[in-house]
Amino acid sequence: MSRKMRAPGLEQDESQTPLQQRIAAMRRHYVRQLPRRVAELESAWREIGSHGARGAMEKVFRLAHTLRGSAATFGLDAISAAAGRVDECLREITGDESSITQAQRERLQHSLEELRFLVSVAAEREPDTSTQPWMTPLQAARPSGPVLVVARDPWAGRELLGQLAYFGYKGEIEPRLDAARRLAVQRRFTALIVDIGHPNDADAHLRMVRELPRDLAVPPPVLFVAERDDMRVRLRATRVGGVAY
Repeated sequence: MSRKMRAPGLEQDESQTPLQQRIAAMRRHYVRQLPRRVAELESAWREIGSHGARGAMEKVFRLAHTLRGSAATFGLDAISAAAGRVDECLREITGDESSITQAQRERLQHSLEELRFLVSVAAEREPDTSTQPWMTPLQAARPSGPVLVVARDPWAGRELLGQLAYFGYKGEIEPRLDAARRLAVQRRFTALIVDIGHPNDADAHLRMVRELPRDLAVPPPVLFVAERDDMRVRLRATRVGGVAY
């Protein structure tokens, strides 16, 4: 399942439907937050010395990966691509976190500067809509039940639920697989949305979904979310019963 959701434009347009206007307002709010998010990413990277600790590297990786996906969600392709290049640089480093070479540091710094520039351009072009409400409830029939978002990063999970709220969905976020499985068995969810974007998550998350029919006579539909192009993971997601990737 792709998280990309395009708004027709940033400017308010009377020809837009109420839903399109809400999506455009949501995108405007997101763009205004981008400079802060990039600053947080750069700050986290600066905290890492010549030897990257696992926890610090994981934080930087999550920030870059989330930014890549959320920018794609709102149709900001150039920013998503730039964040993707940061993501790719970090993947090279996480292969051997005990030592970061000078070449790797320079390549990542260049990618961060490119990302910061693109974000500054987008923010400058953004009209001032601070007096306009950006969160308005969707006036439509509500879905039959809540959704369960299984995501390692709580921030990414909250962001996804925020997007789903525009379509009338409510739900819960659970980063722990064992707890997510218990919730799926104990409660009736309209759907499970499982983020397998992190390389270390795919195996465990796919295994959980594959085993759900043992506990539920009629498991809820499962939608997988990932920003990386990995055909093997796509095929495995289909085999375990995913209805979208």
